[in-house]
Amino acid sequence: MDKLIYTKYSTDRDERYAIRTDRLIDDKGNEIIKKIALFDEGIEHLQSMVAMSHKLQKRYGDKIRISKSSVEGKVLSNEFVEGESLLELFIKRIENSDKDEVVKLLEKYKSIVDYDSESTTEFCMSAEFVEVFGEQEELAAQGLLSANVTDIDMILENIIVSDDGIWQLIDYEWTFGFLIPQKYVLYRTLMYLFVNSDIKETISWGEMMDWAGINEKTEECFENMERHFQDHITSNRMSIEDEVEISDKVSVPLSSMVNSYNKITYYEEKCSRLKKELQIKEKDYKKYKTLVDEQMGHYNELKDLYMTQAGENARIRRGKFYKIDNKVNRLFGESK
Repeated sequence: MDKLIYTKYSTDRDERYAIRTDRLIDDKGNEIIKKIALFDEGIEHLQSMVAMSHKLQKRYGDKIRISKSSVEGKVLSNEFVEGESLLELFIKRIENSDKDEVVKLLEKYKSIVDYDSESTTEFCMSAEFVEVFGEQEELAAQGLLSANVTDIDMILENIIVSDDGIWQLIDYEWTFGFLIPQKYVLYRTLMYLFVNSDIKETISWGEMMDWAGINEKTEECFENMERHFQDHITSNRMSIEDEVEISDKVSVPLSSMVNSYNKITYYEEKCSRLKKELQIKEKDYKKYKTLVDEQMGHYNELKDLYMTQAGENARIRRGKFYKIDNKVNRLFGESK
């Protein structure tokens, strides 16, 4: 009988995606990973994972190994891979404040994410894309490259590096067979790296976005995509954490506190960048306002001069009219 050593329930998802993930040791002492659909509607999701694993292996070739999996009924079995996660390797370099090594590892990761054994295609929205990620009209005009199959969850935790240096993707649950901007995969990975590590002490969020070639407009689109994606897989179901949050009971694991802190610093970094931009715009505004005030000062001087001259002219005209009135009055008076 298999021995359970770890389990994780994903119950805050739509029934199509609700699963339980088990880590087990079989009778032969081998570790295996199993994903069990909690509802019949989830069987298709498991079958899709297996089908997509073959497409991913075809796309990446020998650049990265895709772990093998198979489905029987409601259960997907996946081989267990020995080694360190890519996230652990990053954390070691971050702890050593070795920026060059961090960037070098990021470059290698990026080269794999972007690789396509066939060819890339300029992104355009499809009905399938809109269903999962929402309408993103601005992305379609940016000329972003896409592949025919994309694992958007190719995050560092899901890549294991063996002792002999082989990279292996162990989880490809969120793989889709329609066009998705490749930079979105990179954006998600950097976002999770920023939240789950102290990389901000080595590289700022702004630097990472510049390195990835993701401008603010694209970043905003990716944020919207991520929000739509989370809404799609949860269908507004409430997680256990959310239920606890709205109840009168409070349970706060230390890990959650750390993650919350990192999420706060992630948004603080973004706010800091926006604040600097606003400060620049404020300086430009002040310069413009000073120029306008100077021009208004000149205008008011000219206006005062004009009013003074106009008043003088009016006074002269009134004097002339007064003299004419007197003559007229005398003439009429004499005629009477």
